[in-house]
Formats: sequence, structure tokens, C-alpha cells
Amino acid sequence: MKKRFDQKIDYKFIGKIMLVVVTAISIIFIVASSFSNVTFSNVTGVIESFFLNLKRGDGYPYECSAEGADRTDTISSYLAVLDDTNVIFLNKTAKEVLRYDTTYTNPEIDISNGRALVYNRGSSAFSVTGQSDLLYETSETDGVLKDSIITATIGKKGNLAFGTWTDDGTSKFTALNKKLGTEFYYIFGSDRVLDVALSDNGKYGACAVFGAENATYYTTVHIFDFDEADPVQTVKFSGETVVSLEFLRNKTLNIVTDRKRRVISVDDKTEENVVDYSSHTLDSFDFDKDSGKSVLCYSKYGSTSNVVCAFYKNGKESCCIEDVENVKSVSCNSKLIAVLTDNEVLCYNYRGKLKTTIDLTFNVDSVELDSSGIYLFSGSNIYRAKTGRNSTLEVE
Repeated sequence: MKKRFDQKIDYKFIGKIMLVVVTAISIIFIVASSFSNVTFSNVTGVIESFFLNLKRGDGYPYECSAEGADRTDTISSYLAVLDDTNVIFLNKTAKEVLRYDTTYTNPEIDISNGRALVYNRGSSAFSVTGQSDLLYETSETDGVLKDSIITATIGKKGNLAFGTWTDDGTSKFTALNKKLGTEFYYIFGSDRVLDVALSDNGKYGACAVFGAENATYYTTVHIFDFDEADPVQTVKFSGETVVSLEFLRNKTLNIVTDRKRRVISVDDKTEENVVDYSSHTLDSFDFDKDSGKSVLCYSKYGSTSNVVCAFYKNGKESCCIEDVENVKSVSCNSKLIAVLTDNEVLCYNYRGKLKTTIDLTFNVDSVELDSSGIYLFSGSNIYRAKTGRNSTLEVE
């Protein structure tokens, strides 16, 4: 006798299958944690994210506060939005999978390996989240830092680094382990911290500081081995200001200033893969912490024409796209480079081939790529578009 398709579904049986699948996934991630950056907190976040993504939101556009999003970034498959004093994680259907109030007055966010560090510039307050839950609330981190935060970063191991200053004008670099214990610190003089970075293995840190002497300003990059008391490498750039400082590998630094982009090693001061735009203007830069790839854009002197350069995770240039008109911002992930102009978004691969064009019928302020699409920010609204096909984005 043929089985009827309308017979009752055995939900208990389906539930057992789901339980087996989730258990298997958990075991795989736990085993993998012995060999990579995966930890039990990551596993929990992945499982929670799986079920949260089954819930659908109202779709994009998503409306923020009247002032719009203060800061944005992507955390795994979610978009992280700092909206006034709220931290909001949105899935691909605009479903809020996490929302909490920070009460911060000058918030900033940094994300790596499925964790987000949210901190308040000008105070010592910070919190740490997973993909769907708070790992450390501000009340739990109160007192961990005594000084005011200038900038901070979170590493792939869940460790943290802070650049701070005291009331008497002294700057300090502090590295914390993932349990918030102090692993390393170094006190500078009156030079001001610009940026900090952590290596993938958590054994090295770097700090860029800004200073002036004899009517000339400079930036000094200090590189630390956390087993040594003093910097293992110090590199000084006269007349330059560091815009971004990131580790490409455990012992290689990607340094972007307002005049040049270069790669240096922890072991020596040799500069490699230098891009010199000192006679032009650096307009936009993005670094994808998960893949180590990056992109920068500079405008040619006296022209509306821009040059977009992208780089592999080893620091070498992958492509350089000439004569792109009126670029407003750039974004990148492991596969694509997004270039926002006045009238369109151009998505290239790392060989410089144009893959997707999104025509715009209204003003877009900035863009953010994730693994399968692109977020577009216009005033208080957030839009989402796919990067696999050409399209036109219109106001609904």
C-alpha cells in the first residue's frame, strides 16, 4: 500500500533527529577547539545563532534612531550596530538577535572571531559579547581599567588590548587575557596613543603613539613580545600619522598612515609592499580581521578620480583599480571589495574583476560587506542587497 503524504508528522522523531544533529555539530566544534581558535563560547554562540536565524524579522530597510547608526561592523553572519546607547545585532532578515543598553556617551566597537568588544572612549567602561549574548557586562568589567580609554581591540583568542591615558597626561598600553587578567602593560610618556593591535596567537602586541619635537610631528610604532618587559621593535615615522595598525600574521604588521601603506616584520624594520600616496589624499580604508585582507582608496591630487588598491592576507597587493570616480568609502571581506560612489556600489573580486553593480536611486553614506551580501547606510535607515547579481536599490 502506498504511503499517504498527508499522514501526521512524527514531531518527536524529528526532534530526536535535530538533537542528534546539534550534538554532532557541538562535538565537531569541541574537537576543533583543540587545533584552532574555536572555543566553547564560540560553540555556544554558533548553536544559539543557528536557532536565532530560524526566526525572521520584518526585513530591510531597518530604521535606527533619528541620528542613524553611530558605528557598524559585522560579527559572523550578523550586522552589529551601535545606535545611540544601544548595541544591536541584526540577522539577514533584520531580526534583532541581541540588544542591550550600554549607557555609553562615546561608544566604539571592535570585532574578531565571533566576539565583540564595545567600549566607551573617554572612560574606563567596556563590555564583551558573543554572537548572541553578553560575556562580560560593564558592571563586571568595572575597575578592571583605571584610566580613560583612547582605543582598544579584541584578538582572535578573546584577549584584549587598550590604549589609555591618565589625568596627568601619561599614555599606557595594556593587554588583558580573555578572563580579564592583566597580561602585559607598558607606560609611555606624553605621546598620545593612536591605535593598538594583537597578533593572532596572542603572544604579540603593537601600539602606535603620536608625538612632536622640534616643530615636527611623528608616529612611533612599538612592538611587544609579552614575555619581554620592553619593546622588541620600535619604528618611527616622521611627518606621518597612523590610521590603522593590524597584525597580518603573528609576526607581521600592516601599517597604514596618512602618507603610506607598508608591511613590517616584528624581527626587523624592513618595509615591504609599500604604497606611497603622499602626493595624493587617503580617502578610505578597511581591514577584514577574519581573513587579514584589506583595501584602501586614495584620490589623485586635484582630481575626482580615485585609485582603489586591495591586498592579500600576506600583505602583497592583489589588484589596483584605477580611475574610479567620486569614491565615498570602501569595504572588504574575504572574497570581495565594495566601492561606494555617488551613484552606485561596485563589487570586485581580489583580481580586480567587477562582479556586481548596484545602482542607487538615493544617497548612501557608507557600506559594509558580510559573507553573503552588503549593508547600505542612508541616514537613519539600513538597507541590504545581494552581491551575486546586478540590481537597483530603491526607497520602499
